[in-house]
Amino acid sequence: MSLLTMVTIIQTIGVVVGLATIVVLNIQESSYYQKILSLTSICSFIGLVAYLFELLSDNAKEALLAAKFGYIGKSYAMVLFLLFITKYCDFHLPDFIKKGLLVFSTVMLIIILSNDYHNLYYTNVSFVSDANIPHLVLSKGIMYYIFMAVILMVMLTYETVAFSSLIKRKGRERRRLMLLCLACIVPAFGLILNFLPVMKGFDPTPAGIMGSCLIITYTVLRYGLLDAMQLAREDVIDLAQEGVIVVGKGYNYIYSNKKAETILPELGSDGDRKKLLQELFTGVDEDNLEKRIYEKDDVIYELRYSVLGGKNQDNVQSISGYMLWIFDKTKDYRYTKELERLRIEAEKANKEK
Repeated sequence: MSLLTMVTIIQTIGVVVGLATIVVLNIQESSYYQKILSLTSICSFIGLVAYLFELLSDNAKEALLAAKFGYIGKSYAMVLFLLFITKYCDFHLPDFIKKGLLVFSTVMLIIILSNDYHNLYYTNVSFVSDANIPHLVLSKGIMYYIFMAVILMVMLTYETVAFSSLIKRKGRERRRLMLLCLACIVPAFGLILNFLPVMKGFDPTPAGIMGSCLIITYTVLRYGLLDAMQLAREDVIDLAQEGVIVVGKGYNYIYSNKKAETILPELGSDGDRKKLLQELFTGVDEDNLEKRIYEKDDVIYELRYSVLGGKNQDNVQSISGYMLWIFDKTKDYRYTKELERLRIEAEKANKEK
């Protein structure tokens, strides 16, 4: 069996894996996470199919057409996966960065597809037909290196986000994030290997994408990555009209929803956040969960605390952290103050009679 035949068989398996991943993701309950991950898998599938076509090409024109077709998926796959990881790990990615990356991917796709009319992405294209794996030899232009730099930066970002979230989680959720970290690493490793001269025409990036598809499919089926009830609970908290802050047993920051971040913008800064959490949680423990009044910008908030955790095997309460709910009580407080003022005035008037 020739090397080309072996690689073609492996790539065909990769295409089947990519298609299976799409099917598995699309039969899950619909959610934001499911939609983004499904779009990511579709883009990955396009890249896998395109590389199979490239392997089966007989000349430069066919191979280049297949390579361009692959970029329809590859231009967006990593960016979409970044959107999934940041949302899943509750990492705030500013909207201008999201939109900027999607616009950049679209512009790059247009540049790549129109490369016949300029030399911005590839300056020269040739085809080696007598190698063990017939392949394109591409001289790269400035936009190629810019695109690769952005993609590597995106990969580094979502790996960092996933790993930083991993070290804060436990149990089943930690296993999910370990697998997501691995799903991030595998295609990145393949992309880096592609720059090495020892590859001799073989692009390991699609193999990395296939590995990532396998890991994600396994995580969905084995660990319920897209479990609808859990994601629904997370969305309900994130969209709640009250602020929510979750901290660990040592008051280390874990999570805050959008409302809490609106009320307390200090949560967005590491230095300010630490000082704020110390102010909000000092003295809080399982024996002291009394309500507190917190005033900020002429608004009166009521702080309500609860313990996170459960009972261990010895039926002893095990505390993993604390949750703080922030309620706007300005109207109630002012109404109560107004009633108090009227009561005092009435008593004063009665005394004067």
